Amino acid sequence: MDIQPRNLKLLFISILALCLVMISFQSESGAVCQCKKCRIWRAKQAKRLGRVKVQNSSVILKTAYSQLGRRYVWGGDSPRSGFDCSGLTFWVYRRHGINLPRVSYNQLRTGRSVRYLKPGDLVFFRTSAKSMHVGIYIGNYSFIHSSKSFGRVMTASINRPYWCNRFIGARRVM
Repeated sequence: MDIQPRNLKLLFISILALCLVMISFQSESGAVCQCKKCRIWRAKQAKRLGRVKVQNSSVILKTAYSQLGRRYVWGGDSPRSGFDCSGLTFWVYRRHGINLPRVSYNQLRTGRSVRYLKPGDLVFFRTSAKSMHVGIYIGNYSFIHSSKSFGRVMTASINRPYWCNRFIGARRVM
């Protein structure tokens, strides 16, 4: 049997359509088609949409820790230029396929709100009437962030009065 490129494309579309029909009939049980073509398609879609699942937060934290001591630069979002708070979170998550908005105000709308913190969650603080601050929770009531006051990427405790009084919430994006 001679398969032309056009026929191959139709065959792929037919298989994908069949898999989608199978999924629609099995959606109540939560089943998802596991054929190779569908897995590849879902992976491409997830990557395109910026929703690559990170298996655990340790890789995120390792990347964040690697930036300790980098200088604070307003508007910075790379190790070369330096980081502001949202630039650090933007850069760290992007390195692992998770596309966050660039500014903290928009990052606050990303992911889902969480009540109980886990390492890798984004933590948000209201630092003034118009300003917001963001960091990455690392566990043990601490987070890593780019501090304007200290001029560098560092860790801090959420339990300190300054941060505790300004905490406004956390988001999970993984």
